[in-house]
Amino acid sequence: MIQILGFSSLYDQSFKNCNDIKFTTFERPYSFDDYNINIIDLQWDNIWRNDNNTYETINIESDFRSISRIISNSKTKNIIVILPKNYKFKSLLSGAQYHYNIDLKNMLKIITTSIVAKLINDTTEKNYLHYELTKTSIGKCTLDADFCFTTTGNDALTVSSPSNKKTTIKYNNIILTTLDILQDYQTLIDFLKHIKLLKDDIIEYPEWFKNTNCLDDTQQKLKLEEINRTLEKKNQEKETIIKKLDENNYYKSILLTNGDKLVSTVHNILEQILDCDLSDFIDNKKEDFLIEKENVTFIGEIKGVSTNVKSSNLSQLDVHYQKHLESLNDEKTKNKVKALLIINHQRDIPLIDRKPIDVEQINLAKRNGSLIIETTELLKLYELFLNKKLTSENCINIFIKEVGVFKL
Repeated sequence: MIQILGFSSLYDQSFKNCNDIKFTTFERPYSFDDYNINIIDLQWDNIWRNDNNTYETINIESDFRSISRIISNSKTKNIIVILPKNYKFKSLLSGAQYHYNIDLKNMLKIITTSIVAKLINDTTEKNYLHYELTKTSIGKCTLDADFCFTTTGNDALTVSSPSNKKTTIKYNNIILTTLDILQDYQTLIDFLKHIKLLKDDIIEYPEWFKNTNCLDDTQQKLKLEEINRTLEKKNQEKETIIKKLDENNYYKSILLTNGDKLVSTVHNILEQILDCDLSDFIDNKKEDFLIEKENVTFIGEIKGVSTNVKSSNLSQLDVHYQKHLESLNDEKTKNKVKALLIINHQRDIPLIDRKPIDVEQINLAKRNGSLIIETTELLKLYELFLNKKLTSENCINIFIKEVGVFKL
């Protein structure tokens, strides 16, 4: 039996009905001693992510450390690690997007000495990878690789042709390869045979044998098909949930962001709850939004600050408010104007530890006839709107009537 640690959805079609292979995740691997061969697949681009602003580690580093302990405690030596292709390492997740990326080929020392080293318990701090596109013939297949090994000695198990670069080596009793050996079942079997790791109890079944039903094969295959259909449905449901959580994170980002990112997300929320269109709004470095609704114009500032709300924030808002009133008087319009300060204050502090807005600032907002809207409260309002407990008309009336600080 072979255990493959990776992401089984990547192999569903290529390894369908392969009863001698067990797919497990990095989070829940089985004991390596229960299998003849254990393969750890790092050829999935989502492995190479860090939600923080660093390239020194990956999000699943804790899983790597757990697997490393399994390797150390295992009696089997038939362990293969498939090293990545030249993916983009992405970092600093904000909302649903990563802000930075770098080719893996430009951080090879970090990969070998800081990331993969934690998986295979390597303390040599040695960079053994080199970026070079090659092809290696295995059986009837030709496998591509983005990297090759720079180690010296007779440790090569596969080499490229015609360049003769090492693409699979034995390293500290672990087999490392840069080849995509999981393209399909036959490719994997050919590779294991090539490196002389295939055990006698692993049989390569021909196609006619697989299609021959004996005993209760038919019933078991029907059950397996039903399970696969259920898993496919669950995977689709999972993808939908993940997308929705990513969308929620986009809106929740107003609890930690500032600048253009904060303004853009707040604009998106305002467009929905006030039934308006801000796509034509031009930022002239004055107010952050100007929304006209029938007999009222909302003029506002959107701020993300590390401190509590300050008088200067409200004073800046009042300047925009007074200038707009003057322009309206010149145009002899009767529209009511309401000033709104949408602010993410103490943005670097967890919500539970943020201090309330000072009474002095609330009273100043009341004197000015303006409304302070914390991003925490804006999210609550948006949630009520999405759940159809409030309408756009309700939201407009709330913003018109309320002064001081908005609380639900």
